[in-house]
Amino acid sequence: MSVLLEPPAAVLVAGPSGAPSDSVRSALLDGAASEVRTASDAASAGEAAAEDEVACLVVAGAPSAPEAASVCDAVRDADDDLPVVFHAESDGEGPIADLLSGLGATVVPQSAPNERLREAVDGALATYRRRRIRAEESEMLRAMLDQLGKSIYFKDEDGRIVHHADVGGGPDPENARGKTDPEIYDEEWAIESYERELEVIEEERTLVDYDHYDPEADLWTRTTKVPWRDDGEVRGLIGITTDVTEYKRRERELDELQRRFDSFVHQLRHDLKTRLQIAVGNLAAREADDDRLAAVRRSLADIDRIVEDYGRLANRSIDVDRGGSPTELRDAARTAWSTAASGDAALELDGVDDAYVNAPRAMVLVVLENLFREAADGDVEAPTVRVGTTVDGFYVEDTGSRVSDPKLAMLAQDGYATAEDGSGHELSLVKEEIDRHLWTLSVGESPEGGARFEVGNCLIDAVGLGDGRSVDLDSARAVGDLEAGGEADYDDEADRWRVCADGSDVFRQDNDCYFVSATVEGDVSVRAKVARLEPVADLSKAGLMIRQSFAEQAPYGYVGATPARGTELLWRSEPGADGRSRHLEEEAVPFDWYRLDRSGDEIAMSVSLDGERWQRVDRRAVATDGPVHVGLAVCSTVVGERCEALFENVEIREAGGE
Repeated sequence: MSVLLEPPAAVLVAGPSGAPSDSVRSALLDGAASEVRTASDAASAGEAAAEDEVACLVVAGAPSAPEAASVCDAVRDADDDLPVVFHAESDGEGPIADLLSGLGATVVPQSAPNERLREAVDGALATYRRRRIRAEESEMLRAMLDQLGKSIYFKDEDGRIVHHADVGGGPDPENARGKTDPEIYDEEWAIESYERELEVIEEERTLVDYDHYDPEADLWTRTTKVPWRDDGEVRGLIGITTDVTEYKRRERELDELQRRFDSFVHQLRHDLKTRLQIAVGNLAAREADDDRLAAVRRSLADIDRIVEDYGRLANRSIDVDRGGSPTELRDAARTAWSTAASGDAALELDGVDDAYVNAPRAMVLVVLENLFREAADGDVEAPTVRVGTTVDGFYVEDTGSRVSDPKLAMLAQDGYATAEDGSGHELSLVKEEIDRHLWTLSVGESPEGGARFEVGNCLIDAVGLGDGRSVDLDSARAVGDLEAGGEADYDDEADRWRVCADGSDVFRQDNDCYFVSATVEGDVSVRAKVARLEPVADLSKAGLMIRQSFAEQAPYGYVGATPARGTELLWRSEPGADGRSRHLEEEAVPFDWYRLDRSGDEIAMSVSLDGERWQRVDRRAVATDGPVHVGLAVCSTVVGERCEALFENVEIREAGGE
């Protein structure tokens, strides 16, 4: 039985009279005791005391000094921490009372009210539980340190080792205790490590996934160090160092594989293009009136296009795109049309001004070019192909009349593949890229009866709200349930907000956070820098939020920081709907400036490295009708344990103000 799950609460009563009186039993059960057990002598008391559920022994009657000592010895043999309470006939004074006190027992005279006995037993139960819980937690820690095989260690505020797991390749725990890294290792890296540790302790910083290479041992290690806190005070640091040599080796192998693959693709494209040019040149030297020769020319053109498409995608064959600058939809559509247009087809752009797609330009061109070719392949002699925007993406549709084409219906299904004759190449590329980027795809009918392809979960806009009337934060309150509560204060001299809170999460149906906010009537922009976030958990949150109301089920939009997962985007589109989450893949330097823009019923999220140059990363339709609350949100994601966040340069501006 784990005392963490089921704290012991049984009371054992031992005495010559057997079972305790009804009044004594009732008094004990009215307190913290869960049950009352009995024992008739010292031997049976010691045996019963060894049971896990027993948390206190009550000795009733008037034992002689040898009998009292015998009972205490029997109990100590069973459990050295078990408290003993003597419910004695004496008044708590005299030689026996002195003896019992010397044995660590508590004496309660039988002449005293039963409530006094209950209070003594309740206090003993609480003390024993604390001891057992502390002992079990200590055993768990020792098991973790000794059995995980990881180099986990604790160091005090001077960087000296307090405890170190005994693992192969690490220092001897006994010899290392009380020493710093430079005192253990006569290496330059040990001095650098010690200096970084002092920064972690003194500046309460977090060092996450720091890699170090030892050329002599050909060993790579990865280290994470965080402040070691006790009741809010920093006592030192906790660290874990892992051997990642094999991971680094495989990383090098993957880089080499990428290099060789790139070289292969380049050579393949070169060889195929050369032979295509020879074939096309020889074909052009002959009369092209023959229908079969025209078919050969078209096939060669298709091969050339396929080589270009797959070559473009192969350049990103192993690494998934990590983002970069958004792609202007209007410009990409025109460029793709210049490549993919055929015959008398015409391109029409519908409301794509200032619309940007959150993806690399090469990827957007591949999708548009192949959708254009498919759209222009209908049975209308001079079709019009339209490109426009939707709430969260864009569409490509045509004026043809082939929406019943089974190939189009198959496109939206998982497992769509190109036919053996090569047809469907365009759509297979589109499907692959859309799946790759977690976009959505639907196929429907255009107003003229042609095909309409809608690509979702990808569109962002590029124009933020202009600077308007400045708004001050004037409210601080909990949203949802905060067991440890929250607090916020503002340092006017440093222009910095400090916000602390616990909370289970802001995700799905959870909606716990501490929210420092202002209320605005119309469109609004809020921006700030998250200067520090205490790493209570990997997904602790500190960021900006716009929400319809303070109710837990209210719609909201959010962008902010996490200690271990980078920038997180959160939103709930409708009241009571599940909250959604998305994390950005960030480069070596993570974003720490964040911005939210509300325009009508849409909320756009942006990030920045310097607070000047902003990159819009998402835009969501969020039901925020009328006034909204905008400001700073913090959630530790650990119930009962608060995290602290610092926000700098907080600025809120209403649109259209002075």
